[in-house]
Amino acid sequence: FGQLKYIMHNIFNGLFWYVFPCCLVFTNDIMAYVSGMTWGRKFINRPFIRFSPGKTWEGFIGGWIFTMVIAWYLSGFLAKFTWMTCPTNEF
Repeated sequence: FGQLKYIMHNIFNGLFWYVFPCCLVFTNDIMAYVSGMTWGRKFINRPFIRFSPGKTWEGFIGGWIFTMVIAWYLSGFLAKFTWMTCPTNEF
């Protein structure tokens, strides 16, 4: 029973550090795709990566900007929930 209590304690302590990066990865992938499809090759006409010709600089920059904005607001939003933040070190 002690092992299960320790595992559950670790899962709940790290819930923010699981949800937050996953949401940022999803945001980055989706917004890089949307930015690349919307503004791709309209402002910068150089290839981004030679072995992946579908990638654009606009997608890379748009994904980065949207990820930074979402990270700022999502961290504040998730910190409001007590079950999402790390509690004290008491078992």
